[in-house]
Amino acid sequence: MSKTPAMDRRKFIKTGSSLLAFSTVSAVAPLNADTVWNGLQGLDVGRALVLYRDSDPQAQRFAAAFADAGIAVLALGHDPVRQWRDGLGQLISEQKLMITGMGNWVDYSIVRGLAAEQRQLPLLEMQHVRTQDRADWAHDHAATLIQACACDRDSLRTALRALEVRGNINTAAPSVFSWVLA
Repeated sequence: MSKTPAMDRRKFIKTGSSLLAFSTVSAVAPLNADTVWNGLQGLDVGRALVLYRDSDPQAQRFAAAFADAGIAVLALGHDPVRQWRDGLGQLISEQKLMITGMGNWVDYSIVRGLAAEQRQLPLLEMQHVRTQDRADWAHDHAATLIQACACDRDSLRTALRALEVRGNINTAAPSVFSWVLA
């Protein structure tokens, strides 16, 4: 019996499959307030888990805003799939946690796929170009997401406009991605 060689998932996604993944995400239409509102019904932002790439300063600021609001945060390890299979996925499923986060394209595509296995689908997914003017934009973005999860339908429309929800991904731009999966 031959042994299957180990696969580095991060390298795989960064290479050939990334073009397919980008084309899939770029076809996602922007979500309207009613769709997001229906998805957020019954969700408690306090029952969320924020995943972030700890080597990215923007993702650190994003997670810090949630931590300041008393929401659990967890840094993604080198192999998010192994982290998920070693108990993170079970924890999220058992506690019915909403997943939000910020990281690079590889992080987002892996987390999105793993969450889909548990029937958790994107409510919001955004690309943020790394050349943001203000250093605190990621913290402000997190505060807007926290507000969006705790507001009425009309306030959510306002929050979504503030988030500049868009579905087209610029594959040439160095980016960080944020998401809400439920």
